[in-house]
Amino acid sequence: MRIKYVIKKIIPYIYIYRLQTIWKKIALCIWNDEQYIKRRYKKIVGRNINFQNPTTFSEKLQVMKLHNRNPLLTKCTDKLQVREYVISRGLSEILVPIISVLDNSSEIDLSILPNEFFLKCNHASGTNLYVKDKTTMKEKQIKKTFKIYMSRNHYVMEREWNYKNIVPKIIVEKPIKDSKGNLPFDYKFMCFNGIPKIVMVCTGIINESGSKGNPECNFYDIDFNLLDLRINNNNIKNRTITKPKNFDKMVEISRKLSSEFTFCRVDLFSVDNQVFFGELTFIHGSGLLHFEPREYDYLFGQWLGTRQGDVQ
Repeated sequence: MRIKYVIKKIIPYIYIYRLQTIWKKIALCIWNDEQYIKRRYKKIVGRNINFQNPTTFSEKLQVMKLHNRNPLLTKCTDKLQVREYVISRGLSEILVPIISVLDNSSEIDLSILPNEFFLKCNHASGTNLYVKDKTTMKEKQIKKTFKIYMSRNHYVMEREWNYKNIVPKIIVEKPIKDSKGNLPFDYKFMCFNGIPKIVMVCTGIINESGSKGNPECNFYDIDFNLLDLRINNNNIKNRTITKPKNFDKMVEISRKLSSEFTFCRVDLFSVDNQVFFGELTFIHGSGLLHFEPREYDYLFGQWLGTRQGDVQ
């Protein structure tokens, strides 16, 4: 793990991203989805997966990768198409304003964009770029970065089927910040069969350069009681997180948006008492999860259960 940390410090993220993509494409030619998932689960989680009788949350997410082929998953994974789903649930007011949608990286033109904006791909994870001041950015480098982002089919990374058939686009969004000019916390509601059970509060999603950061996250129950729980990322240190005044509204929004799915993580922001939508995620952490304590992996698995057609 120390070696990986040093590599990430030395090599720019975009080059790591490119190398990962090349290796995963090679792996796609060697192992089918079940073989690959079995190998990755053993390597990352450290245990053999039980496909026939999954009991933990992380195991069940792997099985869902193989068998859940609900077309709505693809639409709602697509960060552009999901907006239609949000509108269909009567929640158009929580959508972040879009400045433009681009078909490829060559269309990025800083001269016609506002000074501050977000760039992100609709078809992948970890491709956000926060431009706080465009005069400090090099358009050529941004185009190069997003050309690499657009070339990846995110399905090949961990065999998450819901990413496979998304048509890549680049979304330019208006940044959402509070009255003090700060980017908000990310509230990730983990919903099981349409019922919000856990809220994951994260900070540090974006680093100082505006790209993918190293987030710290705390976990709370649905009454916003802090849990002694860590999953993959470190907990937030030396900072007290207060319950948002509009927390109950956020819970209700999560309930509405997750009602169609066995498991759904609903990402929301609270900015000066207004709720904004982030995204929907169906395979949290690609299911390659280290629970501390491990008992929560079994508890989440119990909450997940199965629905006909999701896990077979």
